[in-house]
Amino acid sequence: MSALQTLTQPDPGPGASCDELRVRMAAIMDEIRHYPTPIAGCDDQFNYLCEKREAIAHQIAHHC
Repeated sequence: MSALQTLTQPDPGPGASCDELRVRMAAIMDEIRHYPTPIAGCDDQFNYLCEKREAIAHQIAHHC
């Protein structure tokens, strides 16, 4: 999944399956892993990816 796809992908809803959540988490983690070194606190796309990672991690922890 490209950076644009990761950033524009809708959030998994509360009814998302554990498999869907894990696939989304893997895509976000891969994007973060390959992201150019950001300037701390100044890179909105990187911060957005980190927020999405936390939200999906929370869903996985509570539903899977």
